[in-house]
Amino acid sequence: MKADILRENIKFVPKDFNLSNVVISVIYAKKKLPVKYLPITFRPRQGGVNSINMKKITIQEEKTYLEKATNDAIIKARSERINKMSSNSVNIK
Repeated sequence: MKADILRENIKFVPKDFNLSNVVISVIYAKKKLPVKYLPITFRPRQGGVNSINMKKITIQEEKTYLEKATNDAIIKARSERINKMSSNSVNIK
């Protein structure tokens, strides 16, 4: 990833999103931006439990989707209201 391209796209990652690396990967894939994937490995867990599970990931994804859908609906409603107001305005000379 090039820093300038990442800088342009990082603004699309919600600030409170737990898996920002996943969102960045999705953005790059959808925009067909150049990425060099390198294999990485991890040693087996020595103890404890994984703090990220599929249920948490799914809940976070749903939350983000609903926030975006709500924001899109609000923007659309405001835009329609502004358009209606401007079309109903009377020009006074």
